[in-house]
Amino acid sequence: MDIQFLGTGDAFSHRANTSILVDGKILLDCGLTTVQQLMKAKADLHRISLLSISHFHMDHAFGIPALLSVCKKEGRTRPLVIYGPTGAEQYVKELLAVAHKKGLDVFGFEIKVYDAKNTKADGYSLTFAPMRHALPCNAVSIEKDGKKVTYTGDGKPTEEAKKIMQGSTFS
Repeated sequence: MDIQFLGTGDAFSHRANTSILVDGKILLDCGLTTVQQLMKAKADLHRISLLSISHFHMDHAFGIPALLSVCKKEGRTRPLVIYGPTGAEQYVKELLAVAHKKGLDVFGFEIKVYDAKNTKADGYSLTFAPMRHALPCNAVSIEKDGKKVTYTGDGKPTEEAKKIMQGSTFS
């Protein structure tokens, strides 16, 4: 797996917000600085098929409106799936209402938002587990071709999170 760190900073760091791009297809968290970092990295936004949000603090999720807007501007037609903690769809809709006074249906491509659930997508297996944090927060393990990466976002690991981390090639 190709793991590209777009940022490793927290909300008020001098570094870009923590965000990771896996194989150019899976984006892990999308804070305020993520779109700029994607552009600096010359990432192909059309290739990103899945966005996993660990939790809904600004340094992990406030970049979603910018990401969707840039994708629209670049003529994206490919669907985008977003996974997040419980209430993800409502959160994304509220974020878009504040940022653009628009909903999910105005970007010109299909956007599906789900509460985190174990799934398979584009040949990857994604497994989610809760973390201890001030807000609901999830870790995610991504597996493909015998490789496994686990991203925990913020917070302290629960026993469930420790289980999905086992066997990670990267974590």
